[in-house]
Amino acid sequence: MNSLGINVFLSPWIFYITMFKFLQPTYQFTAVEVIDLNPLWQRGIRGLIFDLDDTLTRKNSRVIAHEVRTWLEQAQELGFKCYIVSNNRHPNLVASVSQTLQMPAIARAGKPQARFFLKALAEMELQPHEVVAIGDRLLTDVLGANLLGIHTCLV
Repeated sequence: MNSLGINVFLSPWIFYITMFKFLQPTYQFTAVEVIDLNPLWQRGIRGLIFDLDDTLTRKNSRVIAHEVRTWLEQAQELGFKCYIVSNNRHPNLVASVSQTLQMPAIARAGKPQARFFLKALAEMELQPHEVVAIGDRLLTDVLGANLLGIHTCLV
């Protein structure tokens, strides 16, 4: 124990346990297009924040699979607000996908930093508990969203 009565041997374990919590996705699926949107809507989810690479497209690709495009159309028809927040370093590629999908997007987001998650929330006019962030990486997509109280889905 130190002079404040804190067990200094336990504090690293508390840190690791806390961090482990933030690396746990709320949901986990094999791919975006297999996510059932109806239960999300019924739970009060109104917004979806997507990673781009290996989530909506293959890495550094502008090609959106037909199944993914159909699923995204269904999401928007149900009323979900959709936004892309990507760490992709090619703004022109991200802008191209954004235009194709008619969905706002941010490139070079620097996830897990909160800045662009917060921008997406503000532009969608939603609170963190009303949104699911969907991505393929624990240390960027899941961690960044969980730190803000956004539900997460690992694909």
